[in-house]
Amino acid sequence: MKKILIIFFIIAGIAIIFNTARNIPWLPFGSNNKEIKLTNKIEEIELNLSSAKVNLITEQRDTVKAEVDGRGKISLKQKGDKITVNYTPPKFRMFSFLNPNEVNIYLPNDYDEDIFVDLSSGTLNFSADSNTPPNLHVLDIKLGSGAVRLENLATDSLNLNVSSGNLTATKIDTDKGTVKVSSGRTVLKEFTGELEVNVLSGLFSTEFAKLTGSIDATVKSGSMTLTLPKDSDFTLETNVKSGHFSNEFSMKTEKEDEKNFKGTYGKGTHDIDIQISSGHAKINKK
Repeated sequence: MKKILIIFFIIAGIAIIFNTARNIPWLPFGSNNKEIKLTNKIEEIELNLSSAKVNLITEQRDTVKAEVDGRGKISLKQKGDKITVNYTPPKFRMFSFLNPNEVNIYLPNDYDEDIFVDLSSGTLNFSADSNTPPNLHVLDIKLGSGAVRLENLATDSLNLNVSSGNLTATKIDTDKGTVKVSSGRTVLKEFTGELEVNVLSGLFSTEFAKLTGSIDATVKSGSMTLTLPKDSDFTLETNVKSGHFSNEFSMKTEKEDEKNFKGTYGKGTHDIDIQISSGHAKINKK
C-alpha cells in the first residue's frame, strides 16, 4: 500500500512540475510565438491544428500572429500568396488534461480572403465582434474530432466537413454554405444563405434567420432538421426511398405519391430539394 502511495505522489509531482514549467518561456515546453506581416499578396491562410484549445481572434492589426500557452510547437511560414500555421502537440501528453495547451491565432479584422482549417482533435473557437465581423471569401473547416464553435462571421463561401465531433455555428451570413456530416453533431443557428448539405450519419440541424436561397439536402442516414421562418417562400420537392420525412408547413400540393412530394408555400420563391435514402428529416416552422 505504501509503495502505491509513493508511486502516486511521484506521478502527481511530475505532473505539477510539467504544468508549472510550461509557463516559463525559456524552457523547451514554455510559451512560444511567431508573427508574419500580412500584405495584399496573401490570399490564403491555412491552419493545421491538433490536440489543443485553439482561439482564432480578429482584431485591428496588420500581422498574423500565433502563440502557444503551454507545450507544443507552433510554426508560421509564408510561401507565395499563402501563410501556413502548424501546431504540433508535445509527444508526452499524459497530464495534458490538467491544463490543456492553448493556441491563440490573431488575424487582422479586415482580412477578406480565404481561411482553411484542419482540426484533427481539440477545440476551435472563432467568434468575431458583432460590430466588426470579418467578411471572408472562403471559410473551409475540416473537423476530424473535437469541437468547433463559430459566431458572427460573413463569407462568400462556407465549407464544413465534419467527420466526427461537434460543430456549432451561430449568426453566419454566406452566399453559399456546403456541409458534409459523416458523424457527430452539427448545428447552425441564425443562418443566412444558400445551403447544400450531405448527411451520411449523425445529426444535422439548421435554424435559418431568413430564407434567401435554395436548399439541396441528401440524407443517407442519421437525422436532419431544417427550421424556417413562418414567412418563408419556397417550393419543396422530396424523395423518400426509406426513412421518414415530416413538414410543419401547410403546402399547396402539386404532386404526391408514396415516395415523392412537390408543393409550394407562399410564393414558392426558393427551391428546397430533399433526398432521403434512410434516416429522418423534418422541416420545422418558427
